[in-house]
Amino acid sequence: MATVMYRRMAADGVPGVSPDAPWQEQLAGFNRALRAMLLSYRDGAKVYGGARFTGTDHAASLEQLLGAMRAAGIAPDDAALAGTTAYAYTMGFVAEEQGMGPEPFDIAARAGAFRGTGARAVLHGQLRRRVGRSDLTAVPEVRRALRELLEHWKHAGPVDVAELLTCELVTNALIHTDQGAVVTATLAPAGLRVEVHDFTPALPEPYVPSADDGTHGRGLLLVQALADAWGVRAHEAGKVVWFELGNGTA
Repeated sequence: MATVMYRRMAADGVPGVSPDAPWQEQLAGFNRALRAMLLSYRDGAKVYGGARFTGTDHAASLEQLLGAMRAAGIAPDDAALAGTTAYAYTMGFVAEEQGMGPEPFDIAARAGAFRGTGARAVLHGQLRRRVGRSDLTAVPEVRRALRELLEHWKHAGPVDVAELLTCELVTNALIHTDQGAVVTATLAPAGLRVEVHDFTPALPEPYVPSADDGTHGRGLLLVQALADAWGVRAHEAGKVVWFELGNGTA
């Protein structure tokens, strides 16, 4: 299973890693892509950690990283140590993220808790959920979680519109991609921002469906019509579709 997970991540080269980039960028890009891949599977770090690959195709990206370090004058032992240290850190971090319950690890909230300030405000101001591939049962769960986040926003913002648009984006991600998605909703004084990060690089475009399409294909049209702002941005591992609603949206 770990071998298949890695092969999917590196099918077209490791995302975010250019062989011409400095070794620091290559090392960081590889581990960011690794983290995104692990988060796209339930208990991905547990499945992946300590596994023995059944093939050798994973070695190409490792050789690329080690080669970049050697070219920069780093001794072989030090290069290997740097690579394994960054890898171990990433695996441990994701294992803790996925062990925190339904929500991934929140760095800002944990930092606030250590300082004794601001933790509750951060936790109540942001929602993060991982949704599994093709798991449409996750859509109402995301809706309920979003409604809880927006309990104190009912007199300032369009809660129904926020729920509708979020569900449309999550449904699109689950139908049109095969590795699940991560949903983030951030409530700030100026309004709400929702991001749905999936792991497929193809960028969507809204289109005008025909009468024969029924209700299919209207998700992005709704987002375009009802959101104050929306967009799509490429990500080192897939893409992020987002929208914003201000407090004054009708």
